[in-house]
Parts: sequence; structure tokens; C-alpha cells
Amino acid sequence: MKEYSRQGEREVVLERKQAVLLFAGGILALLLVFALGVLIGKNIANLKQGKSQAQTAKEAVFPAETEPVSGATVEPSLARGATAPAVMPATGETAKIMQKIKEQQPPQITGPAKGSTSKPATSSSQVSATTSKPSTAPTTPSTTKPATATTTKPVAQKLPNFAIQVAAFPDQATAEELVKKLKGNKWDAYSVPIDIPGKGIWYRVYVGRYDTKALADKALVVFKSKEQAHQDAFVRKME
Repeated sequence: MKEYSRQGEREVVLERKQAVLLFAGGILALLLVFALGVLIGKNIANLKQGKSQAQTAKEAVFPAETEPVSGATVEPSLARGATAPAVMPATGETAKIMQKIKEQQPPQITGPAKGSTSKPATSSSQVSATTSKPSTAPTTPSTTKPATATTTKPVAQKLPNFAIQVAAFPDQATAEELVKKLKGNKWDAYSVPIDIPGKGIWYRVYVGRYDTKALADKALVVFKSKEQAHQDAFVRKME
């Protein structure tokens, strides 16, 4: 460092080495300030995080108070750490509960008043328990006879005046199979057993129930137009 003085003033001139050291010292000071600021910022962030965790733990241990249920009375909150008071039901609910408790209690048997000759009343259950006796009637063995197999006869059904006869079979199973097929085609089909002299019982398959022959003839035309396999069907007056 050199000093140059003039009359009335003084000038200071730094050497190159001194200027470099001074510049390096300034840079180092800035780095220190920056590092210090980073450390302080981290400490502040850690403090905030610690406070949030503490608040979360506090809420977990001491949850926030909920609003009282409508229609119920709640006692004032107790000191922290004490057990929370139970929610008391409303007056109407309390009366119902007390009434149920009273109904479930057994009736009390009171003694007779002084000077009275009446006996204490006993409950109906006690009377039934004391008067009921086991039945002593001897059991007799069943004398019912086993049911014998009976042959069922075809039930007579009310027949219409006229119907369309589709076919006749000596076998009932064949007749019922045709009836099932015609019903599948949306026809009012049914079978009727007929005792034919010299041939025995045959099962005739009919379609429709008509009061007059004119109606039956019209239905026969429609039936033959839709059932090509039964063109030999005809109208029969039911016996």
C-alpha cells in the first residue's frame, strides 16, 4: 500500500496482491452469509414441521369436540384427561326406557292388610304350574289299516256343445302328447276318454269349445289353415 500526499489531501493506492486478498475475503464473507442463511432456513422449516406433527399428535390424542346430537342433553366438558361424559337421551326417550324396565320387572306379591282375610293373589303362571298334571291317559296302538291301492277312473268333465276333433288314440300317452303339442301352438286342446263298444276306451283329442255348430265350422277353417298336418279334423257334437 502506497500513500501519495498532496497539499491538503491524501491518496491511498492498493497493491495488486492486496486487492486480490481483499476481493477473496469479500467472496468468502458472502459464502459464509449464504451458508448461514441456508442453515437458518432449514432450522425454521424443521421447527414448522415439528409444530405440525405435534398438532397432529394432539388432535389424535384429544379429538375435536363434536356437536351434541339433536334431542339429547350433554353435560359441560370436563378437564382435559378426564373421561368424556356419556350423552344422555332426551326426556321422552328416558321415559320410554324406564317404562320398559318397569314392564319387565316381575309383579310384587304383597301380603294381606291387617284385619283382612283375603289371600294374596297368585299369578296365572303359578296357578297353571301348580294345577297342571302330566297326562296319564294310556296310549292305544293305532288300528288304522294300510291304504290299499285303488284304480282311478277318468273324471267326467263338463263338455261343450261342439268341438273340433283332431284325432283319436287307444293309448292315453299318445293322446296327451298331441294335446301338449297343440297347446304349444296356442290351441285350446284337451283329451276326452270315450268307451267305444267292441273297441274299449279311446282317447279323442279336441280343440275349442263352441256353443253352436256355426261357430265351430268357422273355427275349423282357421284351424286347418294353420295346422297342415291335421286336414282330416272335423266338427263333432259332444255327447
